[in-house]
Amino acid sequence: EFGGLSIEIESTVPEGAGLSSSAALEVATITALNEVFGLSLTDEERYRLSQRAENEFVGVKCGIMDQFASVMGRQDSAIFLDTVSMEYEYLPLELGAYSLVVFDSKVHHELLSGGYNSRREEAGKALEILGKRSYRDVSMVDLFTARSKMEDLYYRRAMHVVSENMRVLEVVKILVNSNYENLGRFLVQSHESLAYDYEVSCEEVDFTVDTLRNLNGVSGARMIGGGFGGSVLALCEKSEREKIVEFVRERYFEKFNIAMDAYEVRPSRGAGEIRE
Repeated sequence: EFGGLSIEIESTVPEGAGLSSSAALEVATITALNEVFGLSLTDEERYRLSQRAENEFVGVKCGIMDQFASVMGRQDSAIFLDTVSMEYEYLPLELGAYSLVVFDSKVHHELLSGGYNSRREEAGKALEILGKRSYRDVSMVDLFTARSKMEDLYYRRAMHVVSENMRVLEVVKILVNSNYENLGRFLVQSHESLAYDYEVSCEEVDFTVDTLRNLNGVSGARMIGGGFGGSVLALCEKSEREKIVEFVRERYFEKFNIAMDAYEVRPSRGAGEIRE
């Protein structure tokens, strides 16, 4: 049985910026309930319940990745997650001379009213046409072979998912070998696929990525989050970071009359009790 509970929420995660604020709220809430009421929930139960809240209560048909990361995060590590088997591996993400910077476009989205669910449905329809149970089973050869029986929209949706899966495997190799100088080009390829094949970017985000790509000291950049606004993640040389942030913010304000926010970010531990 649950007793009464008053909850005060304070957050530094901007809403609708593609930084998984909903997953952060869900996981933080279930973690607090777990502690207060002594529920003894496992890590898996925490991220599964959080995803269920998003799917069934909010109505966004998200996957498990955001909630999983919010529970299972580890300092200075990326997570290589297989969302079919739920096997995972921590990969080193100690960037040395580089840093990760998030640029918040301030074009905030509502995934429920946006095209997020429709993209999931379109990608699912493409998978049906391909005759596969999961995109992990679809090769580029399979996709090319089925091209003639797929409408262009479904082909492009499938192309994004298949090519993104391939990019993930390449990035895993980069992280294992700490070859961070090669990471940027995959960020750029990913953004181009999200913008043109999956069609979830927008003018403001594309402008930010294009501006970053043409600057010295930027290895690569891509949109992050559910799309239709949100933020851009850039891999920058630490020595040039402040200049890069200042220049991009100035250009963005000149173009859109919006004061962009920028944050240096790093992987940290998952949700837990904070004792002061």
